[in-house]
Amino acid sequence: MLIIKLAFRNITGAGLRTWLNVFVLSLAFVLIIWMQGFIQGMSRQLMNDTIDTEFGGGQFRHQAYDPYDPLTIEDSHAPLSTLLNDIIYRGHATPILITSGAIFPEGRVQS
Repeated sequence: MLIIKLAFRNITGAGLRTWLNVFVLSLAFVLIIWMQGFIQGMSRQLMNDTIDTEFGGGQFRHQAYDPYDPLTIEDSHAPLSTLLNDIIYRGHATPILITSGAIFPEGRVQS
């Protein structure tokens, strides 16, 4: 009981200095908690946006394509099926070209 009485006397005896310290420390703790929440929220938003950008709602891949073997990219191409063309036409899918193509006949540049 003596310790509590002595601590209370020290807190009230310091007056304004005590309440200023209490205010500054509580403000600092609130700002630290807010910044941690803000940073974690940004991190989660970044992960979600990255997943949406990379994969969207899913991927349609050619049967011969192996994402872990870069040598299969050249051999894994075909015209889109009518089902995929219909989905693209309705705006529910976006075709993405993985490798660059050439608009020149037989890959030649004409001058």
